[in-house]
Amino acid sequence: MKDITYEIHNIEKDILPFVYHLDKIKFLYASPNWHENLEILLCTQGDGQCLLNMESYRFEKDDFAIVNSDAIHSVISEGGINYHCFIIDNEFCKQNGIDMTKLHFSEIFKDEEMKVIFEDVIEKIEGAKNDRQLWTAPEIRLSVLKLICHLCKNHLSEKSDSSESELSSAKRVKSAITYIKDNLSEYITLDNLSSHIGISKYHLSREFKEFTGQTIFEFINNMRCRLAKRMIKEGSSVSEAALSSGFENLSYFSRKFKEITGHIPSYYTKTE
Repeated sequence: MKDITYEIHNIEKDILPFVYHLDKIKFLYASPNWHENLEILLCTQGDGQCLLNMESYRFEKDDFAIVNSDAIHSVISEGGINYHCFIIDNEFCKQNGIDMTKLHFSEIFKDEEMKVIFEDVIEKIEGAKNDRQLWTAPEIRLSVLKLICHLCKNHLSEKSDSSESELSSAKRVKSAITYIKDNLSEYITLDNLSSHIGISKYHLSREFKEFTGQTIFEFINNMRCRLAKRMIKEGSSVSEAALSSGFENLSYFSRKFKEITGHIPSYYTKTE
């Protein structure tokens, strides 16, 4: 998963304004993110948890998980999970009369008919990598529209009657995530983070865990280790990466790094 919070998909001008990849993961911590575009996940193997805003949903084989517009989300798994991830640019939806930012779909469900449609979309997209004909893009766009129509007809739900305080909670957690990302190399305390957000550290800690499934410091360490890993692979020394990513104690960094990535820091100096 990308080390970002608000995820930007640079697909607006593409004739195929979609993002597709098959994800294979096995970790208990993931960096939550959110974006305007609709995201559809289909589990193909294993099981885990899909975290969507304040709710944690069991995610297993043949389950669809729908990431509604602007929902904080991540997928975690202890034993391992494989799933298709398909993201549809909202501009494409709006051009066809549907604005996903104004709709809300059921989060987790099984649907054999939708699975057939979805797999047809994926097959066409994969086939287009090696053989794109004049009619390939229109066929894919038509299949995606069929998928969207099925979703709207069968899985549209009422938006939950979230209280104003719950809506504010989402905004506060997003602000906290953004602040952490922008200040990873700095000394971050609960006091300065809660002061920035404007609520007590106890209130913020509770909301953050509810939305992300992690404590604030679990999240900070996870983000810092991911940054350090990238820096080491790009040529930085272990000590440089530790310091630049916000760790002041090299022993603590090494311990957390192995806990989160599964390897000691020097392992990544030997790869690529």
